[in-house]
Amino acid sequence: STGTGFAIQTQREGFERLILTNAHVVWHHTQIRVRRPGSATKFPGRVVCVSMEVDLALIEVNDAEFWDKLPLLEFSSELPQLGECVDAVGYPTGGDGHSVTRGVVSRVCLNSYTVGGASLLTIQIDAAINPGNSGGPVFDSNKKVIGVARSVYTQGQNIGYIVAVPAVFLFLKYFQTHGTYRGISSLGITLQTLESAAFRKKLALPTTFSGGVRIRKVNRCGVLGAIGSKIPPEISFPSRSWHS
Repeated sequence: STGTGFAIQTQREGFERLILTNAHVVWHHTQIRVRRPGSATKFPGRVVCVSMEVDLALIEVNDAEFWDKLPLLEFSSELPQLGECVDAVGYPTGGDGHSVTRGVVSRVCLNSYTVGGASLLTIQIDAAINPGNSGGPVFDSNKKVIGVARSVYTQGQNIGYIVAVPAVFLFLKYFQTHGTYRGISSLGITLQTLESAAFRKKLALPTTFSGGVRIRKVNRCGVLGAIGSKIPPEISFPSRSWHS
């Protein structure tokens, strides 16, 4: 497969300059070859960290010629606003040069990157993301990276998804601290929202109660498994109540 990547700086000793791309670009690789923009020379690369959960991977290139005057991109420290203009840059199929597509931020929400994976912050844009764009940077108006191009919803029009910067930072923090990705922790519980007034009445909740969630199940193998039977029927927090 082919995809796009971009150079970043990390704080892990010995891995100060790496290429960030999508995990699905390199997942079943037997070898990796990396090209600089505008060059036909292919440099051997090596995956040093990968996670399908956040769909990100880091590639190491040891040849100094590859890094010569190659700019390291910077991430934005803020989430983009709805309607904000963005540019998706990559190397989609249909040509050899880089491509730039412009659009706006359509939605910022929680979504799972993989089947059964954790819900992570996702940014939806209407800029075209085509095969080969995966792993490319998406810039805001200040030329800062707000995410990594990930996928497109083929059943609709102009619906593309990018890995948001907070998810990228989580991935990089694990790598910089441990040298690998350790996954996202979970309480091991199944929740049910209490939006239905009829359901709240069936549970004999106070009429003043207007939201929250109900703990339906505690995974015995999870971190709360040992105390699952001891969870009280109602756990109160400021401004919200949680019922089991």
